[in-house]
Amino acid sequence: TSELQNVLDKQQADYVELSTLTDARSAAYAADMEKSPKSGLFKKKKGELYENYQKRVDLLAEMEKNEKKIAADHKELQRIIKKDAVDTPNDILKKIVQSLEIVEKNYEAIRLFADTGMKQEKELYKKLPTDNYENEEYLIQQTYGSLSLMLEESPANIDYTLNVIDSFNQKVKGD
Repeated sequence: TSELQNVLDKQQADYVELSTLTDARSAAYAADMEKSPKSGLFKKKKGELYENYQKRVDLLAEMEKNEKKIAADHKELQRIIKKDAVDTPNDILKKIVQSLEIVEKNYEAIRLFADTGMKQEKELYKKLPTDNYENEEYLIQQTYGSLSLMLEESPANIDYTLNVIDSFNQKVKGD
């Protein structure tokens, strides 16, 4: 369980970083447009916005690796529960499994909103300058607003899961 705890801690930190990077997107766009008013710097693979975008891409790849580890541990815990071993606190294991299901669903939602927003964002930056910028940016902001809600909620769910894992560890050590 300590490896699972480490992965959950990492995922939680990644959620905070993704939130910070997503929130900084507008300021990065403004800075790039100031330096290159007609089209920004994104197309040239330069500038604050491009760096911010790439950091988010890299972070999402890392989060995907973490999620695969979480899913594998989730399946392993389900297998252990099915054995119904007498010396294992199955009631707490079931809580961990249920909590991991929520953590996994949170990740799926975060991933969907992040992928959608980044796709919208990339399409917009490719066609700058555009007369329709405000409307397209509004749609991106809506998508990232939903992402922000998930990023705010998910760390609390991970905290709960970590607390249940701690309870399990204490029960095992106490028995």
